[in-house]
Amino acid sequence: MRLITSETLDPFWNLAAESVLLDRVKEWGPMLMLWQGARSVVVGKNQNPWQEADVRSLVDAQGVLARRVTGGGAVFHDEGNLNYSYFCRRDVYDSCQVLGWVLDALGSCGVRAARLGKNGLGVDGRKMSGSAFCYRGNSVLHHGTLLVTADLEMMSRVLTSGASAFETHAVPSIPARVLNLETICPRLSVEELGQVLASVFSAVHGGVESVLSVDDLEPETMDSAHQDFLSWEWTCGRTPGFRFFIEWRNGGELLRSCFDVKKGRIQSVRTEGGRRDHPDGGFKALLGCRFVMGDMEERISRIPGPAAEALARFAAREGIP
Repeated sequence: MRLITSETLDPFWNLAAESVLLDRVKEWGPMLMLWQGARSVVVGKNQNPWQEADVRSLVDAQGVLARRVTGGGAVFHDEGNLNYSYFCRRDVYDSCQVLGWVLDALGSCGVRAARLGKNGLGVDGRKMSGSAFCYRGNSVLHHGTLLVTADLEMMSRVLTSGASAFETHAVPSIPARVLNLETICPRLSVEELGQVLASVFSAVHGGVESVLSVDDLEPETMDSAHQDFLSWEWTCGRTPGFRFFIEWRNGGELLRSCFDVKKGRIQSVRTEGGRRDHPDGGFKALLGCRFVMGDMEERISRIPGPAAEALARFAAREGIP
């Protein structure tokens, strides 16, 4: 087994490294990557970030929004959260076995954890670890989070979305009560837990063949992958299609406008209600616009008063950044 370390807290760089390493399984065999990320919310590849996070609060708290290659729900990262990423061949992969190794590591630290739900780990019904998966050819990435000393108050704040007006087929996160491992083992650090995880994974693989850093990966490959993960097209443009609604008045008539958003951009709008067919309130000025308040503001200025005011209220209520 190869052990991969990362000194950077850049979540985009580490997520890019996961994708690059997934393509190295055939050549390098099983690998374990240990890393931490700066304050961020990382959504699953099939999720709607506006539905999963209070993006405005996240940005105000100097956090970032990212998307990963695996499925599953949204997770919060900061320096008190240890992430492990295990890579192996698909034909030998067993998710229960991998979670068992993590449980063994936790047991060595004095934490009596157990499986919680489908892919989580917890203590007394409170979750402190979740995991997700990506299959690419005959290679598998199984990664998970481990809350050690994370800022749970900040987690609660930024993982609470006000996006109640969305209709979407995106995969929703399942809320859970959480706890930090420091609650159980006050002296446990992220560094110590990482060392124990590496020891357990190494033992079941017959030792560590080599220790590498993500900085040892090909610079051009990593730079390209890093830019992909940083891009708006990946983070937001990969969002499954959704729609949102606003209500507004045209004189004495109550109207309802429906906006369809695909690949993170407003694609169509229709307005219903009232005693007769109505124009779209000028909303067609938004067609093709990214679902980002900074981009929408200039176009909203072209829309007649009542309609523009209703859209601005919607953006404020839903926390559109």
